[in-house]
Amino acid sequence: MCLLTCVRGVARRDLTGRAIEAGVRRRKSPISDAQFQRNLSKAMQTIRANIDQYGWHFTGVFPDGESGLQTYFSYTTGLIERGHPEIVVTGLNPNTAHRLVQIAYDEFILNGHVFTDGEESTGLATLPVRFRTCRADHPEYPLSMGRRLYGVETFPALQMVLPDKDGKWPWEDGVDENMKRTQDLLEG
Repeated sequence: MCLLTCVRGVARRDLTGRAIEAGVRRRKSPISDAQFQRNLSKAMQTIRANIDQYGWHFTGVFPDGESGLQTYFSYTTGLIERGHPEIVVTGLNPNTAHRLVQIAYDEFILNGHVFTDGEESTGLATLPVRFRTCRADHPEYPLSMGRRLYGVETFPALQMVLPDKDGKWPWEDGVDENMKRTQDLLEG
């Protein structure tokens, strides 16, 4: 089982204007560059340890009003080391998203299955989910920890997309507007 790391109050920039990586908590007052680097180094050590022990790491980011992030956003790090694209989920509470990704990992990925663009799966939730190629360097939802860990700007990633309660996908006419608004599509 992967450990769940949730982050509240992650911002695109700290109060001094310096870019912040996801996974390092935003503070009310600016922190020194040295403290920022120590926090980031500790986060990267935790991520590496989780990947080594559990096969992957999960980061959940909560909206906070200050950062401009309007919806939940979660992603994996480490699946590409197992030959599978990283998985991104938007619009779901990170605890719920983690459960879905954990099922995908335990029931499919560990058994050698690689989800692909456009694939629909009915084995993860009461409703089907679809996987769509997305960008690891998306400007609104960057997979910052994976980018930092692997030293690259982009790598294979899939967004896990859920339909609304009537089974309509976010790209279909008549989909529940709240579901469409909170589940941003991160086109690849």
